[in-house]
Amino acid sequence: MRLTLKSLGPTLLLAATLPSICAETTVDAAKTYILATKEESHPAGTVIEESNTMTMKNGKLDLNLQGQIMEGSMTMTETEQIKWEFLAADKRRYTLVKGETKQEMIMMGQPAPMPQQDKALLNKSVIFTKKDGTWTGVLEKGNATKQEQAEIDAVTENFSQNTDFKIYGDTPRKVGDKWEVDGADAFDLGEMNDTDGKMTVKFEKIEKYQGTNCAVLKCSLNIKGDIAQMKGMNMGIKAEAIVHRSLADQVDLNNDLTGSMSMVGKMEPQPGFAIDMKMNGAMTAKMGAKVTRP
Repeated sequence: MRLTLKSLGPTLLLAATLPSICAETTVDAAKTYILATKEESHPAGTVIEESNTMTMKNGKLDLNLQGQIMEGSMTMTETEQIKWEFLAADKRRYTLVKGETKQEMIMMGQPAPMPQQDKALLNKSVIFTKKDGTWTGVLEKGNATKQEQAEIDAVTENFSQNTDFKIYGDTPRKVGDKWEVDGADAFDLGEMNDTDGKMTVKFEKIEKYQGTNCAVLKCSLNIKGDIAQMKGMNMGIKAEAIVHRSLADQVDLNNDLTGSMSMVGKMEPQPGFAIDMKMNGAMTAKMGAKVTRP
């Protein structure tokens, strides 16, 4: 369950829905299911293709530049496609197939430039290996630049956290169960400090999705925290999500999220030049995954 909002700094957990036909499945109401395991594992030869999209449209933006008030809006769409190939129990290949960010800012009725930087790992494969309980990653071909290594380290930290286990745990669950997750554990918010809030998860039913029996989970999230790389800036997220989680593969095949995001605080584009900023906007996120077994 991953969503990202890289161009504004904090990581959120997000992605794109794959076409499906859903059909409710009759199940024993007392039957329990394990939704996650502490050590994520898939048979050698398994391929998981992830597709992630996050969109914020016409977010309201207010800036105070030393007493001068400026009003505007921001629209942004981020798309990622990632391929994971499980080569062995302690070895996997990661390839960022697509990484695209489209941004548009309007200030006082005029377009404002939005510089963006392509991901250094685009179309490059990384081999991750696990030794003594720790994962490390290296480029499959050539030596990594500083930027490439920083991105490799970020990916390593992300999947090493096993966010799914923090959300679902290995407690046997049955339809109707409801539980609470600490906001800091619910999503990969490594770029946020002092994260506060909760996420609730309810096991709604069992339903076939893409021909696979899935737990249908309703999630409600309300969190806030300080953005590490933007000192003095606080972010808040409120969202609802419906997740289809494969019972056989313990993978979220579909995550459809709607909600809102706010940012309040100061940013300092250059020393001694502080800007008060407020932003509020609706956002949607869709995440999909396709699992191919050997």
